[in-house]
Amino acid sequence: MALWECLGKVANIAGPVGVDMSKLIGMIMKGAETVRRNHEECQQLSHFASATENLLHELANLKVIENPKMWKPIQGLRGTLLQAYMLIKSCQHRCYAHHFCTGGNLAAQLQSVQKEMDFNIRYLSALLNAITYSEITTVLGTADEIRNAVKQDGGRVCPHHGETASSPSIKGLPKRGKRATESPLDWTKRCEIVQGIAQGALYLHKLCKPRIIHGDLKPGNILLYSDLTPKICDFGISTTLKPGVDVDCTSIVTGSRGFIAPEYKRGGCLSVKSDVYSFGVTMLQIISGKKGPPPPLALSDESRDYGLLNKWAWDLWAARRLMEFIDPSLHREPRKAEIMRWVQIGLLCVQEHPEDRPSMWDVVLMLGCENAILREPGLPAYY
Repeated sequence: MALWECLGKVANIAGPVGVDMSKLIGMIMKGAETVRRNHEECQQLSHFASATENLLHELANLKVIENPKMWKPIQGLRGTLLQAYMLIKSCQHRCYAHHFCTGGNLAAQLQSVQKEMDFNIRYLSALLNAITYSEITTVLGTADEIRNAVKQDGGRVCPHHGETASSPSIKGLPKRGKRATESPLDWTKRCEIVQGIAQGALYLHKLCKPRIIHGDLKPGNILLYSDLTPKICDFGISTTLKPGVDVDCTSIVTGSRGFIAPEYKRGGCLSVKSDVYSFGVTMLQIISGKKGPPPPLALSDESRDYGLLNKWAWDLWAARRLMEFIDPSLHREPRKAEIMRWVQIGLLCVQEHPEDRPSMWDVVLMLGCENAILREPGLPAYY
């Protein structure tokens, strides 16, 4: 088959997301069964294509891919699938390989596309996880329902109707108490807790109608079910955002010391980036298993009152001694590189200036995609 004929055929079928995209994925999976070489690599592409199709169907059911913001990522996914199909065709016919791979290495290109498809799968998975967190609407409902619940329950709103605020919380997780010492959580479970909190905050910031700034994200305001699934609660000082508005300024500063973003403490302005800061501190506590550094560390008065973990975490990260920061119970975990990567994400969340912090959408993607490139954090707030 001539190269232009193949491209024309794929262009016709790789149109709007839905049936046409499924046809392209089907062609990849079918083609992988009849390749003459690089069989293992092509089979891996087939598996990735199948996983991608499943995720696209789930997103289609939620009608998320109709959002204009999804057009760019879907366009990138389409290009990757197209390249995967062309590579598989290259492995079927020598003449086609000659046209497509002139001057290139087919095996290297296959590996490159595998990485791209793996990244796409992680991207879509992170998006789907964030969206499925929308079950929190059974609690939040409308802004009026939130306010009514706050008035009736003294500010403590829990994940499901009828559930009490005395449910297990991760408030005790960072402490080196008897339970934490005798039965500490492994890294996998801590990952699930951190990702669950991030997905919940993303829902509040992006998908909830109206959007909500929680204002007091901290371990004590995260409830855990019996399976340790986290749910954000206590919306007593939360604020709803009007369309097109991202900041709410007030002369009254509330919240919990150690979790208050500097711009809110000093100027009374609360934004979604304030929640990002609080999330970062919470994340660092969960990883370190501590609320603060060991006594010898010299801290300023402001750092001691508002940013206990920030200086300690940053100093150890800069000195490449992060194992001293990580909970000792995690030192034997095989995924040490991932743990240290997550400390870096936490440091990005506690930067001094809001514009230097990632959005919760960025955080969810960074946590879910190990291939996402992280920038180096600067000095954290209250350093």
